[in-house]
Amino acid sequence: MHFKEKSCIKCEEGCKLCEYDEKGNNLCTSCSRGYALNSDKKCVQCEEGCSSCEFDEKGNSICLECNDYSGHEYVLSLNKTC
Repeated sequence: MHFKEKSCIKCEEGCKLCEYDEKGNNLCTSCSRGYALNSDKKCVQCEEGCSSCEFDEKGNSICLECNDYSGHEYVLSLNKTC
């Protein structure tokens, strides 16, 4: 949630903390687990099996940590995918 003009406004999906720019656009400053912040200040869901990721300078998703949500065991490979 973000406080704006004495009211709370919900951040976009996957966004843990957000703020508004001078044009009133909702910008994420921190993402929830399983999401990564892209260059547009939007939280994008990590690839399947990945619980923590980030974006490189080309905008490619890089997995940092794998999860086990689906009952399958994931292992982080050398090319940073689960």
